[in-house]
Parts: sequence; structure tokens; C-alpha cells
Amino acid sequence: MSPSLLLLIFLGGFIGAVIRDWVIHLWRKRSNRFWGTCFVNITGSFLLGFCSQAIDSSSPLFLLIIGTGLIGSYTTFSTYSADAFMLWRRSKLCFFIYAAGTVILSIIFFWIGTLIS
Repeated sequence: MSPSLLLLIFLGGFIGAVIRDWVIHLWRKRSNRFWGTCFVNITGSFLLGFCSQAIDSSSPLFLLIIGTGLIGSYTTFSTYSADAFMLWRRSKLCFFIYAAGTVILSIIFFWIGTLIS
């Protein structure tokens, strides 16, 4: 992999991480951190589904930069796991709604993204 490609992936990752932090911060003002992470993972799944279909297969580098860099750092399964674990300690019902809802809605929105593109 060339240094310029690595730099582009890095920049995409930087932008995605900043956007994720901003979105989660906005959600934290309205409700709590858990739903912000859920929103990020669902919208990230939609964006990845959309981009995977919309971006011409002759542009794998663009998909690498956008999919791996930007969207990969925007979504965060590790934060999802930590949030789910904290919810498990607080409320089993909230845990199951959050855990199942995030996974199911993320898959559905990935599919919708592929259809729209």
C-alpha cells in the first residue's frame, strides 16, 4: 500500500472519528450516550451499504478510503459493546432492546442503503 493511500485512509478515519464524537455528543445532550452510539452504528451501516453499491467497482480505492477510513471510524462496535455491557448492569430489558435493536436496524439500514443507491 502506498504512503499516499495510507494517508488518505488516515484522513478519512480522522474525519469519521470526529463526526462520531460530535454526533454522540449531540445525543448525550438530548438523552444519553447509548442512543447516540446506536444512531451512529445504524447510519454508518446505511452509508456503507449505500457506498458499496453506489461506488463503481472500478473505484476500489475510493471505497477503501470511504468505507474503511471514514465510515469504519465513524461506526464503533467496541463502544456499542461497552454501552451494551453497562446497560446489562442497569436494566436487562434496556440491554435487550438496545443490543437487538442496534444489530437488526443496522442490517436493515445497510440493505436500504444498497437499495437506494
